[in-house]
Amino acid sequence: MDASNPIIFYDIASGPPVISFAPNPSKTRYALNFKEVHYRTEWVELPDVASVRKKLGSDAVRKHFDGSPFYTLPVIKDPSTGAVVGDTSHDRVYHT
Repeated sequence: MDASNPIIFYDIASGPPVISFAPNPSKTRYALNFKEVHYRTEWVELPDVASVRKKLGSDAVRKHFDGSPFYTLPVIKDPSTGAVVGDTSHDRVYHT
């Protein structure tokens, strides 16, 4: 992964100011930083999370109590391969 084609890291926006506040995206961000992976953050407003995941083709990895899909972040996308990873535990091992 080179700096000219960084991984896209989708995180839930809070604020203003826009900061990361959810624990699972923070874990993935920490792993990307620890591995020195080149990435850029795409901030997603909470009401837009489901539509962004659907647009990326990333299925929900959880369900609401009624069985409907529960879409959440983080998601990472590797533009060089087209790979989209939307499960937190998989995000952290994508580049190992």
